[in-house]
Amino acid sequence: MKLYPLSFAPVFAERVWGGHLLECFLGCEVEDEPIGEAWIISNHKNGMSYVNHGEYKGKSLKELIDEFPEELLGKEIYNKYGKNFPLLVKYIYAKDSLSVQVHPNDEYALKNEGEPGKTEMWYILDAEEEATLIAGLKKGVTKEIFAKELATGDPARLLSAKEVTRGDSIFIPSGRVHAIQAGLLILEIQQSSDTTYRMFDWNRVGLDGKPRELHVEKSLETTDWQDFEPDVKSVNDPNPILAECEYFKIEKLMLDGTTDLLTEGAFVILNAAEGNFTIDGTDEVTEGQSRLIPAVLNKISIKGEKSTIIVSRPK
Repeated sequence: MKLYPLSFAPVFAERVWGGHLLECFLGCEVEDEPIGEAWIISNHKNGMSYVNHGEYKGKSLKELIDEFPEELLGKEIYNKYGKNFPLLVKYIYAKDSLSVQVHPNDEYALKNEGEPGKTEMWYILDAEEEATLIAGLKKGVTKEIFAKELATGDPARLLSAKEVTRGDSIFIPSGRVHAIQAGLLILEIQQSSDTTYRMFDWNRVGLDGKPRELHVEKSLETTDWQDFEPDVKSVNDPNPILAECEYFKIEKLMLDGTTDLLTEGAFVILNAAEGNFTIDGTDEVTEGQSRLIPAVLNKISIKGEKSTIIVSRPK
């Protein structure tokens, strides 16, 4: 059997700050619980993806990589990461605000958590009026100032808050303090890691009625204390590259017609951010859906009308 553009069943995660928008967005039914995340493409043990269509339906992403390592990942990606799929794609819906948190870099995470660090990119799929996100520190904030405020009160006044709208995006490297705020639906593309250090959780309790665990010491150790007021990339920015770093390159493709997409020797991930599109004339991808394009396919034809596609590649 040959590989083809792969779609996976979402893995939903209950979160205290979640709601019920994600199930509707993805056309699924879930138990009556607050859903905050839907893992869409993942080879991580905490949320493995399983193919939901075609000849490989029911196979896990791990099983496919084991069977077709170079064909799926690409030779260079396989040589670099082995059979570890390097990216993780998820949707996040914040009915309430997430905790103020930070992610460690690779060196710290591998030493302390046994997995890579987490650098990520957020693309705003929808936003309530005046919705904001937190990213970075206000100018002049030091570790000592922040630690004191954290111990005695609410550190929000020390953080950089940005108002965002649909189509905006922001790069969140490891070390950047951040928080997704209430009223945001986000596409997140990240390293394949599930390590998060909570600094502050708005003095609330979790779903079990108890305060959620904080990781104050680790978060203070891993924060970039020179990361002041980073910019949000506006929906009106004509540059199609949303983020590029040592882990991934992410572009926005505005499609109104037909174009060819080359895999360039490595897998490609397509997310339908707005509108629908078809692959090779037969595979229809509707808004909210994703496809993993195996490296071996080399070239596919995609067609859409006034469609926005987020195209992600590993580095």
